[in-house]
Amino acid sequence: VDIQDMMRPFEMGADGVMVALCADGTCHLQGEQRVRARAERTQELLDAIGLGGKRLEVVELTSPLRENFRQSVEDMAARLAEMGKSPARKVAAGTK
Repeated sequence: VDIQDMMRPFEMGADGVMVALCADGTCHLQGEQRVRARAERTQELLDAIGLGGKRLEVVELTSPLRENFRQSVEDMAARLAEMGKSPARKVAAGTK
C-alpha cells in the first residue's frame, strides 16, 4: 500500500480510509512497518491540505479478529461523524 493508494479515496470524496495491517511481527509479507510509515506521512499530508489526518486510520488485526475490527470500525465511524463530511467531496463532485 503506497501513499497514492491511501490518498486516492480522498481525491474521490471519501470521508475516511481504514488500512488494516497484520499485528506487528506476524505478517508473512513483512511490509507492515513500511505501510505504517507511509500512513503516518499520508496523515501529515492530509493535515497539511486541511482534510485532517484523523480521517486515515491504521488498524492492527489481532485476535480476536472480529471484535477488534468491529470496534475499530465503530470508533472510526464515530470520529468521522464528529468531523463531518470531507471537504474534498465538493471538489470530487466538481462543485464549490
